Amino acid sequence: MENAIARGLTISAFALALGGLGVSSASAQSGFMHWQTPGGGDYHTPSNWSQNAVPTTSSDVYFGAFGPMGTDPAVITFDEEGFARQIVVDPGYTVTFDLDGNTLNSVNRVQRIRGDFTAINGTIWTGSHSWLVHSDNTTAQPTAVLTIGAGASVESRASSDASAQVNLSTSATVALTSTGRLVLDGGILTNSGSGSGDLAANAGGAVHFTGNGGGIVNLRNLEMEDGSTMQFTLNNTDYNSAVYRFVGDVNNLGDLLLDVAPGYTHNLGEVLYLVGFNNSINDEFTGLGEGSIVSADGYDFVISYADAWQTGVNDFGDPTFQNAISLTAVPEPASLALLGLGGLAMLGRGRRQA
Repeated sequence: MENAIARGLTISAFALALGGLGVSSASAQSGFMHWQTPGGGDYHTPSNWSQNAVPTTSSDVYFGAFGPMGTDPAVITFDEEGFARQIVVDPGYTVTFDLDGNTLNSVNRVQRIRGDFTAINGTIWTGSHSWLVHSDNTTAQPTAVLTIGAGASVESRASSDASAQVNLSTSATVALTSTGRLVLDGGILTNSGSGSGDLAANAGGAVHFTGNGGGIVNLRNLEMEDGSTMQFTLNNTDYNSAVYRFVGDVNNLGDLLLDVAPGYTHNLGEVLYLVGFNNSINDEFTGLGEGSIVSADGYDFVISYADAWQTGVNDFGDPTFQNAISLTAVPEPASLALLGLGGLAMLGRGRRQA
C-alpha cells in the first residue's frame, strides 16, 4: 500500500513523543534505541543502533527522525530470534522486518505504528500487549498501515490481566498480503475512533479467529480479495454475537475455512454469528451461496448472508440488531439419510396397516 512520505518528528518533537509514550528521558537514555542505518540492515548488528548494542527485552526500538536513518524505505533483516520491549515507527517512515523464519519477541509494551510497518517471513509475538496502529492527521501521512506480509504472523493473546489488541485509530488499516496472517487468539482487533479503520487482505492473506475470546470490534469495511481466507475455530460460546463487526460494508469475502475447538457440541439449530455489518454486503464466500452447506471437522452448517444478531436494547427497551453472516448447525448427511430411511419405514408400516 502506498502512503505519502511525511516529515518526521524533529528532535524537540521527539522529546514530546517520548512523553506521550510514557517514556522518561532517563529511560530513553538507558533503553531507547533508534535505528541509524539508511536503507536497513541486520537487526543484530550493534553498529546499526544508536547505543551500539543489540536490542533486548528492555529496549524500545525506534524508527524515525531521531537518527540518521533517512526517510527511504528500510528493510531490517533477522538471522536469529530477536527481542525488544516496544516497536515504534514514526509517520513518514516505511519499515519492513524480514524475519527469515525467526520470531521477534516484543512483549513488555504496546507496539506503536504511526508510519508504514510490514512484517514478512516470520512471527512477531507481543504476548498480552497490544498493537496501536495510530494515524496522525496532523502530518502528511494520514493513514498508518500495519502490513502482515508473505509468510508472517502477528500474534497477540489476551491474558487474565490484560486484553491484547491490534488497535486502529481513524483511517488506519491492517493489511494482509500474500500468506500474511493475523491471529486473534483471545486478542482483539479494534478501533479507537468511530469505526473508520479497515481490515483488508490480498490473495493468500488470512485472518484466523481461534475461538479463545476476543474478536474484531467496530471497524469500517471488510475487503477480503479472492484467494484470501477467513478462518474460524468454532465453539459454543464466542459466536453468540458476531466476532467480526463492521460499521460499513462487507465488500469482498474470499474463502471460508472452518474447524471446531475441543469440546465443541453440535447443537442442531444453534446459530453461530461470524460477521456483523451495518450497511451492505456485496459478496459471498467463494463457492458458498445463500443456504449452502459448509462443513467443519465432520459437522455441517447452513450459511446465511441475510441474518441479524441482537446487539442490545435501545432507550425504549426495544432490541437492536446488526446485519450478520451466520451458520446454523444442521444434521450431517449420514444422519439425514438415516432419518430418511426411518421415515420410509414408518410410512411403509402405516400403509400396510391401512
